[in-house]
Formats: sequence, structure tokens, C-alpha cells
Amino acid sequence: MTRMSFIQTAPAMSSIHERALGIYVRTPDGGLIRCVGPHSQWAQRTWSEIRSTVTAASSGLAHGSKVCLTGSDTDSTPQGLTEPVVDLTVEQIVNLFDKELRYSVQNDQWESHGRAYFEAKVRFFVCQNSTLQLCLPAFPCKSSNLEKVMGVLPDRGEEIALRRLHTFTHKIEQIYPPGARVLIISDGHVFSDCIGVDDKTVDQYGEHLKVLNSAISLAMGEKVERVQFQSLVDLFNLTSLSPTSVLSLPELQHDLTTSLDDTAELCRRILVAGCQPSKESLRTQIESGDESTLALYRGFSRFMLQDLDQHPLTQSQSRSQRKKLATRVSFEMILRNQAYSNLVELMFPDCLRLSIHAHNNSGPKFGIKLFDTATISVIHPLDSMSSDASNSDEECIATASHFLHLPTPWHNCIVEVAGDPKLYIMKYGAVKEGSLVHKYSSDLIEGNLANGEGAFVSLKRLVDSIKAI
Repeated sequence: MTRMSFIQTAPAMSSIHERALGIYVRTPDGGLIRCVGPHSQWAQRTWSEIRSTVTAASSGLAHGSKVCLTGSDTDSTPQGLTEPVVDLTVEQIVNLFDKELRYSVQNDQWESHGRAYFEAKVRFFVCQNSTLQLCLPAFPCKSSNLEKVMGVLPDRGEEIALRRLHTFTHKIEQIYPPGARVLIISDGHVFSDCIGVDDKTVDQYGEHLKVLNSAISLAMGEKVERVQFQSLVDLFNLTSLSPTSVLSLPELQHDLTTSLDDTAELCRRILVAGCQPSKESLRTQIESGDESTLALYRGFSRFMLQDLDQHPLTQSQSRSQRKKLATRVSFEMILRNQAYSNLVELMFPDCLRLSIHAHNNSGPKFGIKLFDTATISVIHPLDSMSSDASNSDEECIATASHFLHLPTPWHNCIVEVAGDPKLYIMKYGAVKEGSLVHKYSSDLIEGNLANGEGAFVSLKRLVDSIKAI
């Protein structure tokens, strides 16, 4: 068992994250195991001077978090695990990730930089003979745009994505007995007030998602769930709302009127106070034309304008008003996104960081595919479906700036077409449109989440719409 915390500078700045010199992992008696962060070398050099202060201050973990290396209670390489065995195991795990999950982009830097970064992270756990830890901020809630999704609860899209993650961890376990655990850090409450979704709806989605995940885990014979969930409430370990009486937390601006939960709102306020960069810094990045920030800003703006056009709360507004609202909300969402990324960095310094966003894969984040492109095709109009349609990785490759996020279950629905071996992921509005023009008949197949089955749309091509060969 070891302990982790962060060290702060004295000058007051805009957030805890910006005041953090580094994150350290130590033994119970104060021995430094490792330190990461912008000033980690300083912490390592001065550890002998600050060790007694840190040990005394963190008694009972008053300012730290526990980090448990599950395979061993010591910090030495387990006996019998030779360096060649470690090297081979690490290589096999990295190759498996590269083949099964990693999403490639143009100008991808996996081979030049990312692979070595990923290998080093994997090696840390393998040398401890410990369960590999991966974290994925994802599965927030269903989109509020009912032209995209069938409803507010998880469906077959989530089922397929979760099964894919479970299967990946099982394949790792065949290579490396301590296995792997994927921690899904649900970011629903981070953005729900920005996208017009009530906090209770986020909680409802999350609870049903856990039911689905448990059913999948049970069916796969897992003694311990290999895919697990944590929320902001879990991360902050909130047991009451008392922090508001002792902390000076910023009030948040809400551009959309949604039903707010007190605990969820407290979590957002702590997140903003602790990890959000300054608005001035973000504004400077956008105005200076910083490529990645500008691409993200434009992506969020397009995404939000599309959703706000359909949102009940904005139907009384003009197109111009909705565009201005989308711009404001997009700016806030980027700030929240950066805050959440900073929080994950602080709390999970050794975890392999996965992402549903497209990245150049140089590290520390690596984009992944939640759907297997060999069996599931991403389409837009129904007419683009064909039995010989190709959906290979090469055809799906995009630059990191092209996609706000990769195709996800919470922005789409799953469609099964009679006589077609492939499944399709698409917007629900396209399904309804296809039914209206009498080319397809559609049925909503109800799922049973407790049995590990999500709902989906079943389509049948009408005979009179099929062209003669």
C-alpha cells in the first residue's frame, strides 16, 4: 500500500492544478517511490528535506489518496519475473492494444512517440505484477437531441461498447494473469448543465449502465468486474454538502435552464475551483489561432449548434440567438473539458489514459474505437447501407481536428437490417426519415439491461424499394 498526494506552491493562482508542483507516490513511512508532474525533479531533489513534513501532514490521508498496487504489497519486482519475461509481456500487451482498440489518425505519432510512452506505463504495472489500470472518461448520458438517440437510457450501443472493453481485458488476462481493469470515469455531470440534460437524467443513465455492465461481467464469468465506474461524487468522496461552508467556491453560470442536483452542482464547483484553467488563457489560445484549441472550439460550436437547434429550451429563440448561445456554451465546455482532464491527471497519474476523442497518439492520451469496424459500419442516410460497404480503418482515418469525438453510443443508435450480417450505427432521425419515405419498415426491439441486452432498431427493406438487378 502506498500513498499519493500533490504538493502546492505558495502563490495563489486560479486553480489547484496550476499550483501543483508534482504528484508523488510514497511508502507509508515516507519513502519516495516516484514523482510525476511539471516540477517532479525539484520534488525528488528536495524530498529528504520535506519528507518528515509530508509524512506528518498526511497522517490518516488528510490530504492524499490511496494508491494500491494490487499484485504486491512491496515495490520490488516479484521474484521469478525476469527482465526478458517483462519485456515480452509488455510488448504483447502493447501490440494487443494497438490491434484491438487504438484509433489511427493522419499524422499519427504512435510509432514515433506514443508507443514508447504507452510501453513505459504498461511496464510500471508489469514490474509490480499488478493489475494494469486504464481510465476512460466516457459514457456521460444520452444526447438531449432525439434526432440522434432513441431515449435517455443505455441501449445496444452501450452494450456493444462495454462488451468490447470487457473482451479486451480478458485478452490481456490471457497474456498477463494479473489482467487489466478499465475505469470508466463518467463525465455526465461535468457537462450536463451545458448540454441541457437534468442531473437526475444523468444519474438514471449511470445506474442503468451499471446494471448492464454487471450483467455482461457476470455472463463472462468475472470474479471482479473488469470494467468499473466512478463519477465526480466518487472521485471527490463527498459524504455531505458541508464543503460549501468551509470552501470559497465559484458560482457557476448556467446558460440552459435544467434541473440541478445539489451534490452534482457542488462537484462541478469543486472541479472548476480545483482544476479549471483561466478563461483569459483559453481566450488567448483561441484568438492566437492555436491549432488544437481552435479546432476543438469549432468542433464544440458545430456540435452544440446542431443539438441546440432541436432542444426544447431553445425553440423560442432565433437562429442567430441559438448560434450565440452555442458559442458561449462551447467556450464553457472547453473549460470544463480541460478541468476534467486536469483532474484525471492529478488523481490517476500512472493510469493509461484512453479517450473517445481523436488524438495523434503521442501520449498521454490515446484515442480508442468503441466499435469494431469489421462488424459495425458508421453511416448517415439509410441509402448508404450495402452488403459490400467497406468500413475499414483506412477509410475511417481522420485528422485529430476532424472529430470532436469518435462515433459513440450516446450520440447514435444501433440498427440491424434483415439479411445483412453487419450492424450499423447512425442517427435515429435518419431511421425515422427512411421509414417515412416508405423504403424501410422499422421496429424498436426492446432490450433487457439486467440480462445484458440493449434496445436497437430492426429494419427491413420493403420489396418495392429494392432495385432490380
